[in-house]
Amino acid sequence: MATGISRSPKSAEASPILIQSPEVVKVPGGVTVRIQCAFESSNVNNTVQKYSVHWYHPQNKSHIILSHFVDGRVSRARGLSDRFQPSRDVPGNSYILTVRDVKLGDSAVYICGIWGKIFGNGTRLNVTSANTPVLIQSPSLERVPEGQTARLQCTMRNAAVTHTDVHWNRELPGKDMERVLTHDIKNNTRRSPGFTERFHPSRDTSNKTFILTISNVQPSDAAVYYCSVWGDISGNGSQLSVTMLDVGLSGELKRVWIIVGAVLGAALFPAAVILSWIRRDRFRKQQSSCPHLTGDNILLPDYENISHYRHTQKSDDFQVDANLIYMNVSARSKAPSR
Repeated sequence: MATGISRSPKSAEASPILIQSPEVVKVPGGVTVRIQCAFESSNVNNTVQKYSVHWYHPQNKSHIILSHFVDGRVSRARGLSDRFQPSRDVPGNSYILTVRDVKLGDSAVYICGIWGKIFGNGTRLNVTSANTPVLIQSPSLERVPEGQTARLQCTMRNAAVTHTDVHWNRELPGKDMERVLTHDIKNNTRRSPGFTERFHPSRDTSNKTFILTISNVQPSDAAVYYCSVWGDISGNGSQLSVTMLDVGLSGELKRVWIIVGAVLGAALFPAAVILSWIRRDRFRKQQSSCPHLTGDNILLPDYENISHYRHTQKSDDFQVDANLIYMNVSARSKAPSR
């Protein structure tokens, strides 16, 4: 497809500035939309400059969907319906893009441009249906330990996730909303400065779900995350809470204590076995030196000690005269009764 882009002529006239309006247009399906691209500092029918205007979609300044040349010819990208019609509004010093019988799939950002280097600010077209698309986020609260992975979901109702770009934004405590990234319909990802590939978007077309995966979460990631489509349809938000590192350390300490206990147990068990063996060995040696210390004779040593003690006492320690006891008893038994 010939682009027909004219080179900037050498002229004292200032380069034009392109102002698009409206910035956002939200309409139901089936109506006609008119997008204006006004020139400032120049004239649309300037016979010297001879402007050819090109329309880009969606937010891709290397992809021309429609060209309106100086000689009036119109060139459309493959698959673009003739419902898209360009024109010039000389009194209004503007180029116009008219879209008839708009469809839900026409929702996008349309940008006008000239010379491949001067662009308008874009017009966002949001086509709604009788059943307006709704975004439902889950979970509403996601608690994730530091260093783990968070997974936020945004389910689309009344529309397909393949028909629109999705934007992920976040709101930090006490700060304004900021853009995290945009995941377009061509599966391209545009991340805002400061956001690395830890923030990864994807689509689950079977469940009509947009997904934001945040790997190796950090305490600074804690925020409320929102998904949005077509500029003004947003999810209800998912709050990401990051569990601080000290909780992880307590778990780490438990693991350390378990390991230490296992090591000590492995070291002390052989020592206990050796000590038991030594005690048994001593006991066996005692048995071998005292052969009577076996079986029922195990208590004999105490008996023998007592017997030995009695035999070693002095004779006067036990001065009991059995004859005297007998005589006393006999005398009492012979005494006359009164």
